[in-house]
Amino acid sequence: MSTIPVGILGATGMVGQQFIALLANHPWFRVEWLGASQRSEGKAFRDAAAWRLARPLPDDVANRIVEAATPGRAPRLVFSGLDSSVAGEIETAFAEAGHVIVSNSRNHRMEPNVPLLIPEINADHLALLERQGAGGWKGRIVTNPNCAVVVMAMALAPLRQFGLKTTMITTLQAISGAGYPGVASWDILANVIPYIGGGEEDKVETEAKKILGSLSNGAVTLHPVLVSATTTRVPVHNGHTGSIAVGLEQKPPLEAIIDAWQSFRGRPQQLGLPSAPPQPIVYLPEANRPQPSLDVDRDEIVFHGAVHMGVAVASDDGLVVPVVHDARERDVVDLGREIVRATEAGRAGHLAPEMLRGATFTVTNFGTEGGRFATPIVRPPQVAILGFGAVRTRPVVDGDAIVAAPTLPVSLSADHRVIDGREATGFLERVLALLRDPTAGIAPFGQ
Repeated sequence: MSTIPVGILGATGMVGQQFIALLANHPWFRVEWLGASQRSEGKAFRDAAAWRLARPLPDDVANRIVEAATPGRAPRLVFSGLDSSVAGEIETAFAEAGHVIVSNSRNHRMEPNVPLLIPEINADHLALLERQGAGGWKGRIVTNPNCAVVVMAMALAPLRQFGLKTTMITTLQAISGAGYPGVASWDILANVIPYIGGGEEDKVETEAKKILGSLSNGAVTLHPVLVSATTTRVPVHNGHTGSIAVGLEQKPPLEAIIDAWQSFRGRPQQLGLPSAPPQPIVYLPEANRPQPSLDVDRDEIVFHGAVHMGVAVASDDGLVVPVVHDARERDVVDLGREIVRATEAGRAGHLAPEMLRGATFTVTNFGTEGGRFATPIVRPPQVAILGFGAVRTRPVVDGDAIVAAPTLPVSLSADHRVIDGREATGFLERVLALLRDPTAGIAPFGQ
């Protein structure tokens, strides 16, 4: 599948950097254009911006030249992380020039012909894009909501079936929401700031009504829920929390509310979109949860456009797992050569750091220690581990007879959030077929 070129406006800022990180190795999109202020224009991204995320800066982005934030040279699809002080004018100019803008800024959110989108809740609001074309734009604008609104709206959407009347929310918003450098340490350390400012409470009270509203005759009717919000900033690095009270017309039992949350799925899950969490709402029964430090990255799934195969190797210093990158792009001969090279380097203790990073799938052999079956533990970013036991002569059924024959036990552990039982079984059947007839594997992987 060919990927779609995309651009990023405001690429050097914190929101722009988050876009870069989320789009790295995406199976559908590739970053081909970066736009920012005149201060960054003409510089390689690595020189124009200080990378402030835990994920490594992709090399292809690091070396890309930052261009002016003006329409024309950018791809048709552009993600915007611009500050609201400049976003309105620049995003409009891009839309008028024919670009499709996906904006993180507040400027266009409440415009009647602009979708304010949480796809799990209101994917049908994308029909508003037709009105933008009628208004003269060659391109389009789609916005996402205020970060605290996402937390509240996702919790409220499954409860609409019970007659949603009122909501009171107190937010405990992390310092990441203030951008970089954010809140002064003197203000935030060991403290709670009870008023964020910048119209934050108004955003929470109005944006949620549009997201939860219904589309009819090409327009959104705001949901009638009455929302009262208090927004606070707390000394948490990343992950907003909301303390929410809800008034309902019905009086459903607690079990019905929990089931509504846990069973909630939206259009992204129906389509199996690569960035969509399989379960968008997770209910935690523990009285002391959720906690940002424990739950902000819960069930995070990163979709890679390549297969990086780890090969477990026993060395004098213990087990190491060198990685053969881009394994799917290699034929059997090349892949075998790389596995031998990685294995020899692992046993000799000569592995470079980059050879130990990024495995998405690992092959291990516990048969060398006499093992038959095992259950390898899958650790992110891996999605599965294939293990082989010891080849031994064992009794097997051959027709109506029991005979002695060499057997090879095979085990597969997989992340069930990504791979279901049917896929895992089909993969094992394919592996077994190749073991029976290795010549079938001469074609390049993936064919």
